[in-house]
Amino acid sequence: MINLDKLNTINWEKQNICILGAGKSGIGAAKLANYVKANVLLSDIVNKKIDIIENNKFQYESSGHSDKILNYDLIIKSPGIPNEIDILQRCIKKQMPIVSEIEFASWFSKSQSIAITGSNGKTTTANLVYEIFKNTGLNVLLGGNIGTPYSENVLYELQNNDEFLHVIEISSYQAEHLMHYNPLISCILNISEDHLDRYQTMDEYVNAKL
Repeated sequence: MINLDKLNTINWEKQNICILGAGKSGIGAAKLANYVKANVLLSDIVNKKIDIIENNKFQYESSGHSDKILNYDLIIKSPGIPNEIDILQRCIKKQMPIVSEIEFASWFSKSQSIAITGSNGKTTTANLVYEIFKNTGLNVLLGGNIGTPYSENVLYELQNNDEFLHVIEISSYQAEHLMHYNPLISCILNISEDHLDRYQTMDEYVNAKL
């Protein structure tokens, strides 16, 4: 099983990565995983077509998460997927590593980032921070919960072999499975009662932000 405490020693060409959810962040993570030459399965419960360009040759399953997911080395969970679904609970029982798209992307970036979260105002603040640094002439990329997935921005960084400042808006859903992600600056703007359809208690929601 993959050892996430020794990221620098991982040979990604020998890793089997399953990404749950074929939305924007899931597809972004799949493209990045494909770029580092991992064996990738993108899995979604909805039967839908996705745009896969020629250079991205990952496997794709729709209309449900199959049992073969349980044989993969790493699970990347898209933020919209609840933690209580059956396949995730089975992965947890097997002690399989589960991370967010933000966490996964951070492993391949050599650039600094500013992470912004909060119940209200995070999109406005992220846009303002992005514009401030952009106007100074720095290479800056805006992503996360706003616009472009962080994984796609990291892929852009790798393809251009350059350093950027990443300004990242992070929702509570995206923050649930962070492990090693270490931004230069972390901002929690505010926390008020929200998303209690997802979280059983306010404390659970607060802990996701923290």
